[in-house]
Amino acid sequence: MRNRMTHALTLKIDLIMFTAMLITFTSTVSGVTVGVKEDEWAKYGNFSASWTGQKPLGIEEFNNTEWAVVTVQSISGTTVTVEWLTHYKNGTEKTTTESGDIATGSGDISFLIISANLGRGDTIPLNFSGVPDGVSPVINDTVTRTYAGAQREVNYWGYYFSNVSTMYNHTVDYDFYWDKAKGILCEFTMSMSNASIGFTISYAMRMKINETSMWAGGIIPGVPNYMLYIIIAVVAIVIIVAAVFVMRKRKAPTPTITPSREKEPTAAPSKEEG
Repeated sequence: MRNRMTHALTLKIDLIMFTAMLITFTSTVSGVTVGVKEDEWAKYGNFSASWTGQKPLGIEEFNNTEWAVVTVQSISGTTVTVEWLTHYKNGTEKTTTESGDIATGSGDISFLIISANLGRGDTIPLNFSGVPDGVSPVINDTVTRTYAGAQREVNYWGYYFSNVSTMYNHTVDYDFYWDKAKGILCEFTMSMSNASIGFTISYAMRMKINETSMWAGGIIPGVPNYMLYIIIAVVAIVIIVAAVFVMRKRKAPTPTITPSREKEPTAAPSKEEG
């Protein structure tokens, strides 16, 4: 009897613990919104990299990249799977598949996609080796910038770290911009310097979104539509004012009056004719 009561009590405790874990997990996931959709894509360009000293691992491949297209393959809960199509400057291409949970930061999509609808002060669960342990990325601000031909609200996170001593000098500087509504990475720049006795390594990298199916671009890529409309309106006003000015300056032609010939009197009929 005692064994049954003990077993029943253990089951109740397990059930309570499981329920508590489920509630905790649900509350964590409920604050995460997957903004991207299946088959949506983003094309990145402006790849550039430079370095001094010893060549960092993988930086040459990054520097040789002409463009890359990321396509959302599938979404399961908060786990997103994407396909990378990388096109190199020599014409070759490579396709890879990556997957990650944006609620926990686990997986290998790293900083590519975060939760949508975040704002200033929100924490990003990034699994990024460039950030020291214990440092949680926090959105610094939400700003408006132009990406892929449209003005977008983007979440910005900037991180700077410096560790300087008499024997060692290490600095890193990151700038990330994610689209607020979609959570997709829009722009990324970084620089790093590592100096010690006998060696110095430093490098910088950059990539930026240029085209996407996730939002409608402008009429002219890189130029916001409202700016284009202002330019068109100004040009139209200038043309109209110039046309009016020219019309007023032009003198109206003087009409030419041609004198009419007097009508010759008709001779009266003779008596003979009568």
